[in-house]
Amino acid sequence: MSGALAGVRVVDLSARLPGPLATLFLAQAGADVTRVEPPGGDMLRVAFDRFPQSPSAFDLLHRGKRTVELDLKVPADRAQLDALIAEADVFVEGFRPDVAVRLGVDGDTLRARFPRLITCSIVGYAPDGPHAQRAGHDLTYLAERGLLGLIATADGTPALPGVLLADVGGGTYPAVVNILLALLARERTGTGAHVTVAMADALAPFAVWARAVAAGGGTVDPRRGVFTGGSPRYNLYRTRDGAWLAVGALEEHFWRAFCALLEIGTDATTAAVAAAVSTRDADWLRDALARVDTCAAIVEPAQHAAGDGDLILPIEPALRGERQRVSTERA
Repeated sequence: MSGALAGVRVVDLSARLPGPLATLFLAQAGADVTRVEPPGGDMLRVAFDRFPQSPSAFDLLHRGKRTVELDLKVPADRAQLDALIAEADVFVEGFRPDVAVRLGVDGDTLRARFPRLITCSIVGYAPDGPHAQRAGHDLTYLAERGLLGLIATADGTPALPGVLLADVGGGTYPAVVNILLALLARERTGTGAHVTVAMADALAPFAVWARAVAAGGGTVDPRRGVFTGGSPRYNLYRTRDGAWLAVGALEEHFWRAFCALLEIGTDATTAAVAAAVSTRDADWLRDALARVDTCAAIVEPAQHAAGDGDLILPIEPALRGERQRVSTERA
């Protein structure tokens, strides 16, 4: 066994993306993760029209985890789950609060039985709030918390982000951080903890600049905000051959270098920068930017984000466990 979390045992009863990705982080850091699937197996094991890539997603999210298929309505299967939890350090689930209680896998119930256990519930909304039982997905959380409004076009049309900000940034990462904090606290106290990650509420850090504006008594206006198109130094510009250039030259020395590259004055407006960029092709800009110390880059095609199809998590190599491929066989 190797990795920072070697010896830590995890039971994962979550589904879809936020929880499974969180336990993948734990597994790749050396934890022993047992994945509990419902009767018939995880929904991602099978390709269907809307998600033909599902089996590949399953493989990426569950490598290095053990898998067991249990029907929690069957007493023998439920006893098997309880036996797994009794030996675990961490338990992760993603049910709505009332469902977790009905199944007896809510934090209060489990920690009453297993005081050293760390339980993590990944939910859409705070369990003690008015929307606790409300359904939601990544896009709706972003909509309700105003983040889609921050990336709207000049006429106010919101954009589809194309990346799962709420699932990963509001679900996975807070879950991983809080589980690790709870493990550290248990080392000091000997007692476990219950962690609740409400994805809609965990999005606040993504809007830190908007909150700073509000804290200073201002009004958030995407048309004027530095990071939302109100500054020529932080914007998107069309090239002559139809590509896009992303500019983030906020600091003065980066801005001066960028303006020198385009042969425009440092007092250039957004329109002036757009006019200058529109006379250059993407390849010319790529080549020129490679020799200039500034913050600007061509917007690469979406396929670029796919890389080679692998999913390398940002874990320091010295803290990783041995990398494994997932077994598609169910116990």
